Amino acid sequence: MRHSRWLALILVAQAVALPMTAFAQTPPAGGRPAAATDEEDEEDVDDEDAPAATSPAATATAPAAAPEQPGTPETDEARRTRILPRFSSLDGSIGLLHTRAAQTGAAGSFRFGLIGEYFGASEYLRPPTLAGTAAVGTDSASHVGGTATLSYSPLDFLEIFASIRAYANANDRERPSLFQVLGDTTLGVKGAARIWRGLYVGGYASLYLLNRSGDIGLLGDSTSADFGVLSTLDLRDFGASVPLRFHVNAHYYLDNSSAIVSQTEERRRAAQPGYDAARCASGAIDPSCFLEVSRIERHALGINRVDRFGINLAAEAELPWVRPFLEWHVGVPVNRQGYSCFEPGTGMSGPAGAADDDACLAREGFSAMPSRFTIGTRVLPPVRGLAALLAFDIATSGSSTFVRELAPTPPWQFYFGASFAYDIHPPVQRVEVPGPERVTTREVDRTPPGGHVVGMVRDAESHNAIGGAIVNFTGHPELHILATAADGRFRSGHITPGEYRLAVTAPEFNPGECTFTVPAPAPAPEGSTAPAPNPDTEVNVNCELRAMPRRGGLSIHVVSSQGGAGVPNANVVLSPAPGLNVPSGQQAPVERTLTTDDQGRINAEELLAGPYMVRVESSDRHMGSTAQQATVEPRASRGVEVTVTRRPARASVAIRGNVLAILRQVHFQTNSAEILPDSNTLLEEIADTINRHPEITAVEIQGHTDNVGNPASNLTLSQSRAEAVRDTLIRLGVPADKLTARGFGQTRPLRPNLTAVGRTANRRVEFHLTRTAAPRPAAR
Repeated sequence: MRHSRWLALILVAQAVALPMTAFAQTPPAGGRPAAATDEEDEEDVDDEDAPAATSPAATATAPAAAPEQPGTPETDEARRTRILPRFSSLDGSIGLLHTRAAQTGAAGSFRFGLIGEYFGASEYLRPPTLAGTAAVGTDSASHVGGTATLSYSPLDFLEIFASIRAYANANDRERPSLFQVLGDTTLGVKGAARIWRGLYVGGYASLYLLNRSGDIGLLGDSTSADFGVLSTLDLRDFGASVPLRFHVNAHYYLDNSSAIVSQTEERRRAAQPGYDAARCASGAIDPSCFLEVSRIERHALGINRVDRFGINLAAEAELPWVRPFLEWHVGVPVNRQGYSCFEPGTGMSGPAGAADDDACLAREGFSAMPSRFTIGTRVLPPVRGLAALLAFDIATSGSSTFVRELAPTPPWQFYFGASFAYDIHPPVQRVEVPGPERVTTREVDRTPPGGHVVGMVRDAESHNAIGGAIVNFTGHPELHILATAADGRFRSGHITPGEYRLAVTAPEFNPGECTFTVPAPAPAPEGSTAPAPNPDTEVNVNCELRAMPRRGGLSIHVVSSQGGAGVPNANVVLSPAPGLNVPSGQQAPVERTLTTDDQGRINAEELLAGPYMVRVESSDRHMGSTAQQATVEPRASRGVEVTVTRRPARASVAIRGNVLAILRQVHFQTNSAEILPDSNTLLEEIADTINRHPEITAVEIQGHTDNVGNPASNLTLSQSRAEAVRDTLIRLGVPADKLTARGFGQTRPLRPNLTAVGRTANRRVEFHLTRTAAPRPAAR
């Protein structure tokens, strides 16, 4: 803490010396017009500040304003160039660091900023004077953060701004020791105007969307708001040689940040031995009713339980290459929330686990209020619109006297960052035409003759746009190669008059060509001394390509699940899957059956590109496979491996009358319809049995449960399990129209539900058959 105070004193001395040194190097007010009369002021276009250089190139090399003749009205372009180097504050609006200016940017200008922050100190939140510190030691606290800002001025008097902040606080005397907050967002709007020479007023409103620590997403109850009025006094508007500006802000901050920790505090209070919620709700003065987050947590998360009325006072010097500034801010608490601060009475201890000696604001007064003094500067390198930021906060109160209503104020904090301002308004190039007694300024059209081509590449058959097509100018290597966007469009740069041929290529299409002509400009009218205008002619062209055949193939390999060897003479059913697109004029594919060779392989050629279903039928040695989807790629052969299970030596499934008897049950996750993997082989055998007996015309899959739980829930669970079995059998090749699913819940037990064995027997799936004739012997 002692070193921090010395560092603060050194920085204050530098901040005072910097404007004095810069002012000593400031040239006389030749770069500004003399003080104008009221009549001259009314004729100005928008004389908010000093006129700047009329050439953007001059601004890129030196921020100083070029001299103008006294009384000369400022042009719009000079005004835009002059006010471009106004940069964003921490919340995104134009200003200093914490203070907002009652000024905006030119219409159509953007501002971006990145600001980092750092703080570190020992004995800050747990000083040696805190009770109990001698036993556990003092604390070591640190803070890092970053803010990204953005603002846009749609009109000269209006600014829309936003910022997003992420930060982390660490303290070795808190558990957890690290608090991280991502995504605190500010959205706001500001309006400002000049009401008199050198005097500007404005107002703003903003929302603060706060996030909880270690989480992603906004917490609606913590949303806060800020409203304020602004004023700025610019001495340069009076023609003075002192380039100073002064700012005053008055604002009211509606703070709801305590909602971030409200649930945490309620849980902690409820966990105290002997806590009585009803007694606390009745207003009892009991320390257990007032347990809150600790001082360290309030600091880490920025928790305040009251609103604040804020006053900002600031001054800045607008020098050619550097802009030092000073700020002071104080926030006067306002207890809009009706927060009741607990103060232990005689013989009464503080809330259990509070681990601090925080008092109440009513007793401490100004020493606990948040206030800070800020010194900083912006450095403007010779790059148009760019600035670097360095600033330092020094707390003037609230950093050593802590109260329960407010988050502690860091004794110091360092800021660093960069800002960039951009004006979308294109600069106008002007030339001066000399004359014997007067100077005439006129705009010269420097556009070269010619134009540009705007084209579209389409499919010649479907007329759909083709994205990603490459467009090349044949015979013109000096022109750039173009590529079409997703909508098939392309646009060239400026090209000279003449005839052009375009070579167009695209994947899966045959190459094509198209031509267009850029006309030459019309000659100047006869007798005219001025050159003829050179319009930038737009030429439209439509290019069509014909698609290549979109066919491919599948290389199917059927292997056994025991050892992975190929299965010869396996029947593979290949059928089109839903979503297969059949081009116009093409015949839709139909289901077909292929037989593997001695290695278990088969190739399916000349297939339309798209999805197909592949399934292996059962045989004497292997059971059928689940249908799996394979996608055919154009002009490619894709490998597909299908695994089949060898038929067991002892069948687990048999047809007994009108019932499909199974030696073991289908297993599910507890209280779930998810089938366990150990039942896959059983279900494959059930599907194989149904498929090998065509006399089975219908199968009712019945789900049953024990009596554990709610009868209605058991009925729903049995229905879900029966449907899960039905879906699996369909994937294994059983026709869907043969299968129905029905759940009976606990209504049909096989055994009494009095023992675990009985309940296990009652949790079952049964298969009841409808047949046209007696079953034929199964082939082996």
